[in-house]
Amino acid sequence: MSTYKAVESIINGNFYFEFGMQNRILNLTQLARLIKPLVCKRLDKEVEISSIKMALSRLQIQIKDKIIPHKLLVEEVSIKKNLCSLTLYKTRENQESVSKFQNYCSQKEKFFTRSESNKEIAITFSQDLILELSRYNLQNFKFIQKDLGAVLVSIPVEYINIKGVFQFFIQKITMQNINLVEIGSTYTELIFYMHEKDLSLAANTFLDLQS
Repeated sequence: MSTYKAVESIINGNFYFEFGMQNRILNLTQLARLIKPLVCKRLDKEVEISSIKMALSRLQIQIKDKIIPHKLLVEEVSIKKNLCSLTLYKTRENQESVSKFQNYCSQKEKFFTRSESNKEIAITFSQDLILELSRYNLQNFKFIQKDLGAVLVSIPVEYINIKGVFQFFIQKITMQNINLVEIGSTYTELIFYMHEKDLSLAANTFLDLQS
């Protein structure tokens, strides 16, 4: 693989890179420094910054005629308030107890999400059910955070294969100086968890992206 092909494979399909190069708002030398580790990894050898910049210059000429949207749109925006986040150690007992609590939340039609890693279980649920936890014998709480909210954003299915699509929406939030506590997703829906005080600003930021 040539240096140009390696650079092309990194840039093509990445919304931020393509948009920035098409509109000439990226410094190619700085971009070359940024992607150098990626290029070297793909080629399995050391590559000079000047060679990467030359490849970027060639690619920028080709990108100028490519149709790249100035912004990505959202289909729907909704808000969930009065949430609580709980992280506990992943044990069989906790998994079973969390499943029972999840069923209870479902029966009450209350908000509930769950994610698991190798060592932890994290759940987010309606804060008004926090006293119910004592009934489910959850053990070894690691962290609990109250007074949270979530902004749920539905995106077109066509965006799924766009490189950098998650970063685009995350940047919209971080540029507003909003601290994201956690991020979740399904196939076409992104869930941004934050402190309740930031919900209105975050929701309005995404509402501006509706067609």
